[in-house]
Amino acid sequence: MSFKQQDEVTFYERLAKSLLSKKFLQFREVLQELKDYNLIFNPYNVPNRFEILSQLLIDCIRNVAQGYQISSLGEFIEILRFFNEFI
Repeated sequence: MSFKQQDEVTFYERLAKSLLSKKFLQFREVLQELKDYNLIFNPYNVPNRFEILSQLLIDCIRNVAQGYQISSLGEFIEILRFFNEFI
C-alpha cells in the first residue's frame, strides 16, 4: 500500500470516528484536510457508515422512549440531515 493510500485510509478512519462520536464539526474539518491533500472524498470509503448511522439513530430513539428526552428528536433529525448531506 502506498503512502498516499495509507493517508487516505487514515482520513476515512478519522471520519468514521467523528461520526460515531457525533463530532460533525470535526468531520467537516477532516473533509477539508482531505481536500488540502488533493484527495477526493468518496462516502463509500467511510468504514461502517451505515452501522454508525443505525447506532446513532437507535440511541436517539432509546433516549426518547426510555427517558422522555424530547431533545433527542431534534438530534435524530440533525443526524439524518448530516448523513444525507455528506454520506
